Amino acid sequence: MGAKATKKAHRHDLREFEAWNESLENKKGKKFVEEIDKAHMRRFFEYLVDDEPGNCPFTAAWKLMRLNKFIRTVLKLDAGKGPIKKSDYRRELKTGQTPPEIYTRDELKLLFEVMTADEVALFETFLNSGLRKREVMFLEDDDLIVETLSPGLVKRQIRVTSKHRLGFMTKNGKTRFVPVERDLMNKLLLLKGTKRPSKLLFGTRTGLPDYHMLDTLRSIAKRAGMGDPTQCWLHKFRSTCATNWLRAKRLGGKGYDIGVVRDWLGHDDCKSIEAYIAHVREEELIEPDEPEPALLKNSPKPDSTHTMCPICGCTDAELSSTFIGGSRIVFCPRCQDLVYEHDGKRTLLKKRDQV
Repeated sequence: MGAKATKKAHRHDLREFEAWNESLENKKGKKFVEEIDKAHMRRFFEYLVDDEPGNCPFTAAWKLMRLNKFIRTVLKLDAGKGPIKKSDYRRELKTGQTPPEIYTRDELKLLFEVMTADEVALFETFLNSGLRKREVMFLEDDDLIVETLSPGLVKRQIRVTSKHRLGFMTKNGKTRFVPVERDLMNKLLLLKGTKRPSKLLFGTRTGLPDYHMLDTLRSIAKRAGMGDPTQCWLHKFRSTCATNWLRAKRLGGKGYDIGVVRDWLGHDDCKSIEAYIAHVREEELIEPDEPEPALLKNSPKPDSTHTMCPICGCTDAELSSTFIGGSRIVFCPRCQDLVYEHDGKRTLLKKRDQV
């Protein structure tokens, strides 16, 4: 049974590589097995992670290992030989079935602080819509939908649909509508109003689909001074978006229904988002930090900032400091004294003007 499953996995990976290799433009595909090198394998890895397959780095790395084994067998190479080595993807292979990789708030802040206005519009679309790379590449003016349902109630959506004339098909062949917030839609509408060579919102200067969005992201990461730009992925924005949609409101997320998120991401079942669900459920088990009971017990009430002066009896004396155990320092504006109280005993400190 295991052997059959292994063979099936190898056949699937080889066919996937073959289809990708043949789709490459400008004769960048390889015709012979011996032409497949490390750089070509890396491009295939990036395609698996950041393009239509949407594989996690762990899955993509194992596909490369199986492809490398095929090349080694065909070329009759020694064990451990081939275009790549296992050590080249040690980090990815170690991750296993860990929670999905998402951007932290600090990472997003670093990235967006150094972006141009056009770059902000592009990567906010990735971050807040959860679209795949090719879905963003082929977004057009007509895919922006703004409709006033009633006074003060406006529907703002991005339509994700196949475009046969451009050679683009959605992953499941279906059309879906993804809601976006007003701020992002305003940026997209502003972009729509600019003069461009084609209807593509994020096309190149010649109006063609931009196949270098990942390169742009890593260039931004380098400008931002992030440690390893190669750890920035376009698909990581999608994972971040999905996690934020599912995350509870008390944790800063949207708290949307699982079924709704599945539809917005363009999946036919919930199995594909199980990793996101598991991640947010783990977050919900985290208990919030609370003050120690002793602090709560002895802390003054919010409105108890004034007390009676133990020297002159003035009721406008201020609580300058309160300590654990009930001791406190009182300042009287009338007699200008600082008094330390502890266990019913009072000690006159100094005149306020002497402190």
